[in-house]
Amino acid sequence: MTTARWEEVAEDYNRIFRRDAYYYDILDMIAERVEAGGGARVLDLGCGTGNIIALLRERFPRAALYGVDPAGKMVELAADRFREEPLVQIWEGEGTGIPFGDAYFDYVVSNLALHHVLPDRRHACAAEIFRVLKPGGRLVYSDLFWDVPGEKEDPARCRDIIEKITAYALYNLEIGAREMMLFLFEQLPLHLDERDEYVTVVEDWLDPLSAAGLVGLEVVLPPHPEFAFRLICGAKA
Repeated sequence: MTTARWEEVAEDYNRIFRRDAYYYDILDMIAERVEAGGGARVLDLGCGTGNIIALLRERFPRAALYGVDPAGKMVELAADRFREEPLVQIWEGEGTGIPFGDAYFDYVVSNLALHHVLPDRRHACAAEIFRVLKPGGRLVYSDLFWDVPGEKEDPARCRDIIEKITAYALYNLEIGAREMMLFLFEQLPLHLDERDEYVTVVEDWLDPLSAAGLVGLEVVLPPHPEFAFRLICGAKA
């Protein structure tokens, strides 16, 4: 994963996203698929500033929550956010080398993070997720996914990206989240050129996750699928 751009965005991340109601709806969808009582361990892979962790902290106050992110500034902000929470730990690391032992977690959750994994490292990332999950442990992964496969120069693929980013940006404009709207349009050329943004079709993640050994894989379409969000859920047998 590349981190330089997210080091720059870290300080502004929560301010940019704070009025994007749909973003928080997606976090709720992730949390609804977690059942973490006392003694359970949950890893947020690509935790950023810790928004999923904060939501899970409210819902499961007795669970042990862990965050891993490759961007040092994000790690610093998240660690400070939870500095008085003994059941929350934040670590610097990435999806292709998760800094925990085998079969350590009951859940791995992730949102808007794994599309930064280089395409040729997806299998390694999937293998790491499988490795750190306990038998019966579950993955709940949300991200942007396009509907049209192809090379970055493919006109149909470009149109799909433009339409989805534009739909999401216009939604934010309409609800008064102007800063998020501008942020999305800033990301558009990065997605089109695949510069640090390797969003793909769901099959390009389902295949590595299945090959790693995860079973019962399903794709969940949230409301407004035209915004490109999809959830992939599965389990370690």
